[in-house]
Amino acid sequence: MTVPLDHRDPGGRTITIAISRLKATDTRRRIGSLLVNPGGPGGPGLGIGLTVRPA
Repeated sequence: MTVPLDHRDPGGRTITIAISRLKATDTRRRIGSLLVNPGGPGGPGLGIGLTVRPA
C-alpha cells in the first residue's frame, strides 16, 4: 500500500508499506477491521495480527 510519508503533506513524498490480512473466521460476528502498529523500529510487524487474533 502506498501512503504519504508525511500526513501533513498528503500530496508529497510517499512510501510503500506491507499489509497482512486475516479474514474473519466467524463472518456472522465480524465487526470490522483492526489495524495494528507494533511500534518500531526493530523487526517486521506483519505477524502481529496472529498474536492479537481472538481464538
